[in-house]
Amino acid sequence: MTEKSIAISNASRIKSAISLMFVALPMAVQSCLAFEVHYNLDAYAGADTKIRRMEFKRNFGNNVFQDPFYTSLNVFLGYKMNQYFGVEAGYELSDSKINSKYGNKGLFLFGNKLIDSLHGFNSITNFINARSKVSGFNINIMGFLPINEKKNLNLIGSAGLGHLRSQTKCDLFEIGEANIVLHDEYNVPVQRFAHTKSQYKNRVVTIRLNTGVQYLTDRNFGIRALAGWENTHKIKIQGKDRETANKVNEHAKFKDSITYRIGFFVPF
Repeated sequence: MTEKSIAISNASRIKSAISLMFVALPMAVQSCLAFEVHYNLDAYAGADTKIRRMEFKRNFGNNVFQDPFYTSLNVFLGYKMNQYFGVEAGYELSDSKINSKYGNKGLFLFGNKLIDSLHGFNSITNFINARSKVSGFNINIMGFLPINEKKNLNLIGSAGLGHLRSQTKCDLFEIGEANIVLHDEYNVPVQRFAHTKSQYKNRVVTIRLNTGVQYLTDRNFGIRALAGWENTHKIKIQGKDRETANKVNEHAKFKDSITYRIGFFVPF
């Protein structure tokens, strides 16, 4: 083969390589910029800020806690099996909701009418200090519905089970006042103090339903917002004395929960 033919052959190869580069490079750039068309979100982890509206039932705690909201953090780990379905497990931990109030005779304290246990005293002052929180694990079947061609914006829904732990503590302080007349007709003011400590703690399996939207901003970060329902009316707890562990004639009962969540997730 002559030097001229070798040069022509090399020039032809270089020309072909350059042509291939100009064809492949735009395709690669487009693929990087429009990764949403092809991404496959397998595993992901994240966290939600959650507001749970879970009211106590009438006379079974609602008059102790007028505020029905719990603020909590929900951390989760998920796996997307395909474009439309996945599984997700999480753990929720709320802050302690605290309330203090004065109670009058006749007030229902967790289903039990408040009566004066300090007999013989003319004036009774009842003070109630209570705190409540919820926590627990959950597992869910996830559904994803792409609502744009790039697939980075999805409607999401879930159905699952929660293993919810509800814990409420209540301190009842009773202060009795009376005047005792001595034999020399002097009036002596007398006070008596009583402190009752009770708690309402139990775990229950609940059904959870959620719906919302999620948006994957890039390959490494996404945001989501959800609203949900949970059948927490199943939570019915008989109280116990915190010192003796004996059961008391008081019960904490809840209504179903409505939840609102907003958070982020990271694919990996």
